[in-house]
Amino acid sequence: GVMEEFFEQGDQEKASGLPISPYSDRNMASVPRCQLGFLDMLVVPLYLFVCRFAPDLDEIGITQNIQANRNYYLDQVQTLEESQMGDSRMHEARAKASSRPS
Repeated sequence: GVMEEFFEQGDQEKASGLPISPYSDRNMASVPRCQLGFLDMLVVPLYLFVCRFAPDLDEIGITQNIQANRNYYLDQVQTLEESQMGDSRMHEARAKASSRPS
C-alpha cells in the first residue's frame, strides 16, 4: 500500500544518509495516525468540495464509508495511545521500584 511506499522511500533516504521524510520512517510512523490524518486533511475536504457539485454522491453511501473508515482509524489511534500510556506507566513504576533503597 501507500504506507509501504513511504517506508521504502524512507529506507532509501536513510541508506543515502539523507533526512527521512515525514511519515516515511517505518520505526517512527503510526499507520493509524497517518490514515486518520489523510482522511481529515485530504479525503473529507475533497469529498465535501465534490459534493457541492455532485450532491447525489451522498446518496450512494460514500459519507457512511468515509465515516466508518475514520471511526476505525480513530479507534486504532485511541487503542495505540492507551497502550502507550500503559507502557509509560509501567516504565515509571519500574523506575520508581529500581530507585528505592533496599
